[in-house]
Amino acid sequence: MRSNRLPMFLALAPLAALLCVGAMGYWIAGGAKAKAVLFREDTLQTLTYCAELNSYQAEGYARVLLQVETDDPTRRALYHSEAHEYREKLEAVLKSYQTMISPIEPEERAAFDNFVQKREKYRAIARQVIGFINDGKKDDARKLIEPDLVDAYRDYTKAGDDFFAYEVATGYQRSVDIEHACIKSQILTGCTCVIIFLAGILTPFLLIRLGTFGHSTEMPA
Repeated sequence: MRSNRLPMFLALAPLAALLCVGAMGYWIAGGAKAKAVLFREDTLQTLTYCAELNSYQAEGYARVLLQVETDDPTRRALYHSEAHEYREKLEAVLKSYQTMISPIEPEERAAFDNFVQKREKYRAIARQVIGFINDGKKDDARKLIEPDLVDAYRDYTKAGDDFFAYEVATGYQRSVDIEHACIKSQILTGCTCVIIFLAGILTPFLLIRLGTFGHSTEMPA
């Protein structure tokens, strides 16, 4: 009875091994897919948001300086309107970005909050500058530009750069995770090929040997 079960075991063992390898491959592929989706839907989107934030803050700062330099009321009104549009765009991006911050990413939340804090400090000084311009106090407005507005904008820009650098580092780590998952999948595929090859060669040989052994041990009638 034992000799009859052994050939069946030898025939089924490679199939069981392939099943296990296939399950592992599915698990690894599923993990790689999840990381790829996260990279596409989170990392790329957040990097886009960071680029938009840096662009809008630079454009808004330029419009503040233009309002100080021009003596044309019409152009000043135009610059003021454009600055308002960029501010609204920036605020819309901030709201969208805030909804994407995961509660398990405290570093991302800290970078975001720091950016918002530096932005509020900059905006407070920018409002004072524009207030002096509207009151016809251009000299007072220019006095606020150096160093107050410039320093506030420098801190504001640095916070944006740090924010962007964090997202780049996060994206890089996620790409490394995807790469590692692909390497595991390649190794697993190679192991599967080896198992199939060995199973194809050894199983018939073992079955023949067991068949020969079984016949040699039979008692004559």
